[in-house]
Amino acid sequence: MLRYLFLLYTVFFAVCISSAQSTVGAYWSFQENQNVGVNDVFSDLVSVNTWPVGIPKFSYSGTNGRDTANYGNSFTAHNGNQWVPGRAITWPVSTGPSTGNSFQITVDTTNIENINVRLKYRLNGVESSAGSVTAFSAFEYSLDGSNFSDFSTVNLDLLNNTSYNNIWSADLSSITAIEDSSSVTLRWSFPDLIQLQSKQIRVDDLEITGVFNPTVYTTSSVEILEMRKELGLYTPTTYTSSDLSYALSGADADAFTINSNGSLSFNTDPVFANKSSYFVVVEMADSQNLSNVEHHSVSVQILESAAITSRHRHHPIGQYNVLFIPIDDLRPLLNVYGEDDPLKPLKINGQSGTPNFDRLAASGVTFLNAHCQQAICTASRASFLTGLRPDTTRNWHLETRFRQVMPNVTTLPEHFKNNGYKTYGVGKIFHGQTSVKQDETRSWSEGWDNPSEGRYNFYERGDNTNIWNTWNKVAGTNSGSTSATDVGEFKRDGVTLIEDSDYKDGRAVQLAIEKIAEYASDPEPFFIGLGFQKPHLPFNAPKKYWDYYDPASFDMSNYLGIRNMPAGTNSFTAPYGGEPSSYGDGYEYLPTITEPALNIFYNPSMPNEASARHLIHGYMACVSFIDEQLGKVLDTLEDPNNDGSNVDSIVDSTIVILFGDHGFHLGDHGAFWAKHCNYEISTRVPFIIRSPGMSSLGSAGKMTNAPTELVDV
Repeated sequence: MLRYLFLLYTVFFAVCISSAQSTVGAYWSFQENQNVGVNDVFSDLVSVNTWPVGIPKFSYSGTNGRDTANYGNSFTAHNGNQWVPGRAITWPVSTGPSTGNSFQITVDTTNIENINVRLKYRLNGVESSAGSVTAFSAFEYSLDGSNFSDFSTVNLDLLNNTSYNNIWSADLSSITAIEDSSSVTLRWSFPDLIQLQSKQIRVDDLEITGVFNPTVYTTSSVEILEMRKELGLYTPTTYTSSDLSYALSGADADAFTINSNGSLSFNTDPVFANKSSYFVVVEMADSQNLSNVEHHSVSVQILESAAITSRHRHHPIGQYNVLFIPIDDLRPLLNVYGEDDPLKPLKINGQSGTPNFDRLAASGVTFLNAHCQQAICTASRASFLTGLRPDTTRNWHLETRFRQVMPNVTTLPEHFKNNGYKTYGVGKIFHGQTSVKQDETRSWSEGWDNPSEGRYNFYERGDNTNIWNTWNKVAGTNSGSTSATDVGEFKRDGVTLIEDSDYKDGRAVQLAIEKIAEYASDPEPFFIGLGFQKPHLPFNAPKKYWDYYDPASFDMSNYLGIRNMPAGTNSFTAPYGGEPSSYGDGYEYLPTITEPALNIFYNPSMPNEASARHLIHGYMACVSFIDEQLGKVLDTLEDPNNDGSNVDSIVDSTIVILFGDHGFHLGDHGAFWAKHCNYEISTRVPFIIRSPGMSSLGSAGKMTNAPTELVDV
């Protein structure tokens, strides 16, 4: 007996590499029917509708309510569409009371989460039998047609005034029951009204938004066989692949090709502006068993926010470049992080001191509560580069290398290398300054560059390459300890100005820019690791970055020069961060007190206030120095060949990941310096990700307080 199985499913094609979430919504301006009668219903007349499933419905009730003219002023922009003045739902519409006053919307919530609602209203001296109306009498929801329930956590208050521009909103994202349902009806109710016609409640505009999570494929084809397996509708032994044949029919059959393996693909990439939906029927038959025939009705909806665009892409969908930027000792002392940092964000003449960090954050997502696994370079880097915690890598201090413990572990760049990416590293990615410590052979197919080698006579380096700390030495000395804070103004001749590229991080950027320009037109995607060593000590940077800040303006009122801890505190929980005093400025680091006191972790080399102020000044200068280098790299992504045109831009095909490997104390908690502990300032880091498609999905510029760990990178 011939068996038919009809299966209807919807597939959304997206270009997002990690998430196809998109913001969707419906908006009513009540503007469409200018001559509506008392009994007219305009439930389906949505002014703006991007709701992915079903048609959002609106209705209202009330013995003396209707759609009326609204004489308010122009409204503010609404998600890129103008809120239209001119009409409103009004109670009472004529002289006399109005009872049973409410309005409601119904939407399909399949694959929808994080619902929010917002409306504009006017409350013009409205009264009920109990006095002035100052709130909705109820705001309720019904799931899948069930009885209504109250939103117990939503504020129902309204302003009773003559303004046309009052806004009421509610965030319903915490109501998980809505996400688990297939539809929700939201109902607002007012008290019974007694006033005259001139005293009215008017709802001018109404919107509902949500986040849509469709079934996503990151290529432009749908694997029919694989889909059927996932749905439990197919036992692989039932059909023999070589005996299968396929046929296409339906209104848009010409737009698709069915391949020999059962994959359904577009003949050309779909463009939302040309066509937003397609319908095709796939018939699959087994030539050896005529009872095995199936028809699949495939409805393909192209979302505007996640559509494949007609713009040229440098790589196929899913093959994005990656620019990976770890920064040493960077705490969230950035303008984009607002007032979170105890030292306050960097400012220059009232303007942002970190405009390029801000620039990246404006086009990406900023994680406000990100933490490293351990606040020391080796442990943190081994963790986020392997996806393993320090207790697994057994890298707890600076001496151990992760390959000694796990010789066969796959690192993050190695994973990309193994999957067809060109991988190149420059600067401090892993901990250490040698090719072995930077895992050059295993992780980097294109090699790792040490920015302090080559023809450049680096200002920090000096000439004596046999001394370890010459990495940090000023050019004028060949031995001894370098200064913890050095203002780079002139080279050895006393005339030539110090340039950004005279420092390791400046040279690292030059090398990274050269590679980006080289790889931009290459058919193979790239993974570039660009590791900045600043603002790690010593705080050395070109003089212009020091000149950005006036150290006299720093608030040092909380700096005590001693670390005052509760009695009984174990010293290992708050170790002495002696890094500043080990860089040759010891004569400046005078003891604040002469005798240890109870409850105090004392060290005679603790910086005094003047030295502390100078150290903070140096740290800020280094952060601004790194911000400037970041800007150069972002510019190169926009214009790889540096010809002033963005025709060759690879921004839309490159993921940027930037973060600090751990934080850094700058005299906090009385006199904490460096890291090496589990206080928030040691573990919390800036963390920003920019991925292609974020702008169209509405996530660009967003911030999240969700706890995030670097091990998950």
